[in-house]
Amino acid sequence: MSDERRAWLVVREAGAGERTVPLDRLPLAVGRDAASGLVLRDRFVSGRHADVIEHDGGHAIRDLGSSNGTQLLGRPLAPRTSYPLYDGATVEIGDAHLTYRCEPADMRRGNTAPVTPGAVVGNGRAATRTLDRAQVTGEHPSPVAPSRPVPASSAVGAPSPAPVPARPGPAAPARPSWVRRGLRRVTRLSLWLMLWGLVCAVLVVGVAWLLAPSRVALLVLGSDARPDELRNGAAGRTDTLLAMVADRSPGGVVLISIPRDLWVDIPNYGGERINAAYAIGGMRAAERAAANLLGVPVDRALLIGLQGVRDVVDAAGGVDIDVPHAIHDDAFPTDDYGTMVLDIPAGRQRMDGETALRYARTRHQDNDFGRMARQQQVMVALRNGMLRPINWWRGPAVLAAVQRATQTDLGPLDLATLAFAFAGSGAEPERLALDLGLVEEFQGTNGAYLLRPTPLLKQRVAALLTPAAAAVEVLNGTQTDGLATQAADKLRGQKMRVVRLGNAARPIPETVVEVRPGYTRTGVYAATLLGLSRASVHESTTLPEDVDVRVTLGGQRG
Repeated sequence: MSDERRAWLVVREAGAGERTVPLDRLPLAVGRDAASGLVLRDRFVSGRHADVIEHDGGHAIRDLGSSNGTQLLGRPLAPRTSYPLYDGATVEIGDAHLTYRCEPADMRRGNTAPVTPGAVVGNGRAATRTLDRAQVTGEHPSPVAPSRPVPASSAVGAPSPAPVPARPGPAAPARPSWVRRGLRRVTRLSLWLMLWGLVCAVLVVGVAWLLAPSRVALLVLGSDARPDELRNGAAGRTDTLLAMVADRSPGGVVLISIPRDLWVDIPNYGGERINAAYAIGGMRAAERAAANLLGVPVDRALLIGLQGVRDVVDAAGGVDIDVPHAIHDDAFPTDDYGTMVLDIPAGRQRMDGETALRYARTRHQDNDFGRMARQQQVMVALRNGMLRPINWWRGPAVLAAVQRATQTDLGPLDLATLAFAFAGSGAEPERLALDLGLVEEFQGTNGAYLLRPTPLLKQRVAALLTPAAAAVEVLNGTQTDGLATQAADKLRGQKMRVVRLGNAARPIPETVVEVRPGYTRTGVYAATLLGLSRASVHESTTLPEDVDVRVTLGGQRG
């Protein structure tokens, strides 16, 4: 710079006094590095934050791409761009304020006459008009930066603070009034559309609630057809049979797994394994066979193949399953008719579509009853995952995967009932597997392994689906006579079937409601009739064969 001009920085930092740094050696590095010409203490200042350089006969400040930026007169500076400094201009870096001061040659010679705002000042090359007073002092309500930087020599005598530099950052142009009006109209229209969309959604849900059936019983058939069988039009074996009973109100879902080797009467055909019903007579034959077995009207079916299970689970982002025991299968069947070794460790596992399918299909380490329980686990895990708000956005992809992968006679209102049932049931679906307590083994022709239903099967299914149909035992576990009779009268008054009264083996402090595994909803129903809380209901495996719910009255009721 010119040897006739003396310039310096007045530095103010929080917790420190004022100091003066001369600008006699340029460039002057500013930052936290100890090697900087001007070392700042603020921890938000970069090691090499900015520097002061010579510029057009004067000085300029330049930000070096710092992480927290540099401001000149309150405006952020674009990185690596030089901004002229004027006498009195303040640079802000972190909590430090650097005020630029300069003493032109005229002042050093005694000529201290100030430059009047609005005057024309020469700098030896070209005359530049200074800013008017409002622009210099900031008194105007909307100060406007000059169209180009004013050379440092032209600001001699200008009052502080210095004029705003031309390039401290791009200023947003004022929108024309017609643009503002258009934006307001678009905003209002968007709000109205959202409101009407919400109203229409509520109306659709309301209409669906009124028109949807109160209960839908759906038979889910899992086909094991390989890719080559599908190409040839074969349906494969439906070794997976699961009845899903959904109640619209109160919302609830019950899953009932049916063994594939169960011998049943298939309409218009005769006795056969139930897994052959679909191949013999299609969906209608499978629905009627399941309805006759369970004693429940089953009027809808859904067929899904191996690849469909993979696609649906993957579309849902996978499922979380608690594996109770480690799985090891030396001969798990593959799509190419070979086998592989399958190992799944015990504990909570995140499974993709392929792993979930393998988990649901394997059976060599236990039996079909274990496989049915695993299939129910996968179904429940898929339901639980899709009910989490974080996965709602996956809904369209899951529905699209289901539509591609399944064949069904479900109608729109049936789907509405399923949706209401899943959304309205706070707890997990009730589950029942037709195990050896409800079916018995026998040997068929040529020594074939077969199962047949026991007389208890329909009674247990009825108790699961209709709590009032449950067989209830009431025991008195107190020293007060007549309590069991009073409780039984209350239950009978609500059409529940009390099959036995008696005294408990020993007194208990609180009333307990015991139910068979999977019959929690039935137990809660009985507890509610007696004024008991849900916490009093517990599953038990020791109930008598003819009892679904046992109420043992304790000393403290409620």
